[in-house]
Amino acid sequence: MNVLRNAFGTLTLLALISCRPPSPSTNTELALGETDEVQLKDEVYANLAGLAGSGRFMFGQQRLNLSGVGREGQRPWSDASYGTEPDAQQLVGDQPALLGMDVWDFAMKNPTWNQAAYAKAARDFYSSGSGGMITFDWHMRGCDVQDVYDSEGRRGVPGDGFNIKDWNWDSNRSCLCRIVNEEPWINGLSWKDWLYTQKLDRFASKLQMEGLDQMPIILRPFHEMNGSWFWWGAKGWDCEKHLGRRHVVSGSEAYKKLFRMTVDYLRHQKGLKNMLVAFSPDRLCKHEGHSCDADRAMRDTVTDQELYQDFMNIYPGSRHVDILGLDLYYSVNRGMPWETPEYQSRIFARYLKTISRIADDEGKVAALTETGNYNLHNEVTKSSQWFTQHLLPLLSADKDIKLAYALTWENRNLGMAQYYIPYVGHAGYEDFKAFASDRRTMMLKDAGGLFSPNFGQRESPGYYPDCRSKDSDPDGDGWGWEHKRSCKVKRDQG
Repeated sequence: MNVLRNAFGTLTLLALISCRPPSPSTNTELALGETDEVQLKDEVYANLAGLAGSGRFMFGQQRLNLSGVGREGQRPWSDASYGTEPDAQQLVGDQPALLGMDVWDFAMKNPTWNQAAYAKAARDFYSSGSGGMITFDWHMRGCDVQDVYDSEGRRGVPGDGFNIKDWNWDSNRSCLCRIVNEEPWINGLSWKDWLYTQKLDRFASKLQMEGLDQMPIILRPFHEMNGSWFWWGAKGWDCEKHLGRRHVVSGSEAYKKLFRMTVDYLRHQKGLKNMLVAFSPDRLCKHEGHSCDADRAMRDTVTDQELYQDFMNIYPGSRHVDILGLDLYYSVNRGMPWETPEYQSRIFARYLKTISRIADDEGKVAALTETGNYNLHNEVTKSSQWFTQHLLPLLSADKDIKLAYALTWENRNLGMAQYYIPYVGHAGYEDFKAFASDRRTMMLKDAGGLFSPNFGQRESPGYYPDCRSKDSDPDGDGWGWEHKRSCKVKRDQG
């Protein structure tokens, strides 16, 4: 049932006639319809804006078609088995409408480490013609992460390199400060050049190689910056300390500069006019980098204005952000009053009201950019009904919470915080089915009206045309991209 396709005409009109219509952050520099990519991006943006506040939301999952635990939780699979039916598809006959993907997997890993699966997963998600879209996060490796090699001498995946486990000795603790203050790197270049040439150029080139610079995407760089676990996190903002001198860009301004220079470079130097940008802190007033007290926040005694100001203190600004998000996970319940799902739902509702209000004030769209139930592995025999009793009301029950989408994390294995959609036999299975079938939840089949590129027609499910040219397959994986859809390369094609 394609409810969204029929509803979006009204939703878009409402977005366009509101007193302060949301507008993409590039509208001051690019006219609507200047290129096909800009026109398509603006169409998507207007539709997301119309969806926010409608009582409905798009539901997404990280790596939804690249990893899973299997229908009954007994057959974990990964990108090496790309083509396996996604977990959600096996459970409810439909996929989430948003595919979350890490830029690291898509563009940065050595191709011998199955990078091709991610490009194909992205192309296939768009070429289905369904109207779903991809949101990219980026667990960017830091300045001092060394490459590792497998037994055959192939460069592969280094140790995570984006987490800081000890801020006293990890050399990546100064990475943000080196970049924004343009500290010397090599051969007369600065660490800003390192960011551009070693990271951003590779992402842009991969998008262009795969034809995905023509499709609307969301990029969510440097997320959860108000925590202490990533090198771009709040403990890395004290540049006077990390660089050992005064009169440098420091504090939250250092983070904002990193975010802005990344967006500016990708949009204006690399020409990614198809890109919407999301900004997503972790929960408000909890970690380092906050202007309000964490203990008072935990006890729900901070004021609405304190929450508002806490977000704005680290906000890079409306010229560089399209979507305002938060990453909110329900923690494991170990018996403390603030760990119950009921208490967390109340706190999270206040946070989401805050970003919805800011989105209205700034002319932007709000979203729950990451969420999940860390307790799911403890609910195998007794469900908390998290999907229908907590997530669904959080997203749709309060008129002051206006969100376009919500994305949960990936299914990887059955360990703690390693899967976020239950399996058949899990006590939460029926609860997820009810959530997915609720009219407020928009899965992939409901998302056909998000945008309408000219994909052409498929003769049957799973059909792919032959590529007309071997040049459509630059990475040689046997799959190409022509006319905004995937195609097969014949083995004897010259």
